[in-house]
Amino acid sequence: FLSAQWRGLNDGVRGAADAIVLATPPGERHTLGLHMAAWVVALTGARVVFLGADVPMEEVAFATHCHQARGAVLSVAAGYCGDLSAELRALAAHVPRSLRIAVGGAGSLRTGNEQVLNSLLDLSEWAAG
Repeated sequence: FLSAQWRGLNDGVRGAADAIVLATPPGERHTLGLHMAAWVVALTGARVVFLGADVPMEEVAFATHCHQARGAVLSVAAGYCGDLSAELRALAAHVPRSLRIAVGGAGSLRTGNEQVLNSLLDLSEWAAG
């Protein structure tokens, strides 16, 4: 249901400058929060580039480059067992400092310049900005 909602909104958005890449880090297989985030991002008028679950940070960085994205969102569930700090450092090493990075979900934490979003309203404001 959620996928159909955000994909329908995404169909009308064409501008590369409006792209935001969404993924979960390596080892994170839960995508419900990611689909909710995609729906919120699409509601702001941004173009969703949905990579899905268990994505290496080099792939996230590559997608931000290919789509000239203005941001990247990572969704992390409470049970995430990976090293989020290391994954965020890896992402930051492969993207320009100007790229906005946000992390959300019950397993999220702040380790650097990324923004931790604690609600879908926070995500909406971040994506619109």
